[in-house]
Amino acid sequence: MDASEGEKLLPAFYDRARRAQPGELTRDPETWRAYFRDAEWHRRGDSRHYDAVYEDDSGRVEGWASYRVRHHWAAGLPANVVRVRGLYALTPAARTAVSRYCLDLDLAGSVELMMRPLDEPLRWMLADSRRLQATHTHDGLWVRLVDLPAALAARRYAVEDRLVLEVTDRIRSRNQGRFALEGGGDGASCRPTRDDPDLTLDVAWLGATYLGGVRFTTLARAGRVLERTRGAARRADLLFSSDPAPWCTTTF
Repeated sequence: MDASEGEKLLPAFYDRARRAQPGELTRDPETWRAYFRDAEWHRRGDSRHYDAVYEDDSGRVEGWASYRVRHHWAAGLPANVVRVRGLYALTPAARTAVSRYCLDLDLAGSVELMMRPLDEPLRWMLADSRRLQATHTHDGLWVRLVDLPAALAARRYAVEDRLVLEVTDRIRSRNQGRFALEGGGDGASCRPTRDDPDLTLDVAWLGATYLGGVRFTTLARAGRVLERTRGAARRADLLFSSDPAPWCTTTF
């Protein structure tokens, strides 16, 4: 599609997609203007960006792939590299369609998918899962809780439970102390308390677990979380769990 059509379809679709994805961010108008402007310096030797969408039977966009092509011929044979910058889907059918579109592009020797989530399902869609190779893993999202009670009360939780968290914060004293978190699928509350703690941890590690990407039991084994009530770390794993896994494609 051309830029004018993309400007009509893509921001609205992305906003729907990011609401179903823990960790994803909103994108302001300037971010979209820069995307559609597609400055030459940003291409780094690749082609302009191309956009392909999948629509359901009613004509509603349910999937989107954004990619560039790095043109290369080896000994007279095509060996272009398709570099997929973004691939979003709201349904399994949309995911299959936009993934197949990228993998079936003519004259391509390889396909590189950039900034994919840890629970990327594409591997299990391939006839030979070993053909997908992860070449680099890095952190693309960092969470710092500024107002701890408000942040914990703002999200929903996978199960109904109550935990008392004893938190240290060397920078913001209002985040330091014991907090009773009561959460579930319909919302949550978090308030200071004098009750005995179930878990003790620093605010940095609470930030790591906030979106469900890191397990409390993993941090407990690493010595970053102290379990004060037997089984509390496993309960916290369930409480904070996230499906899908947190993922952020908007650089900041």
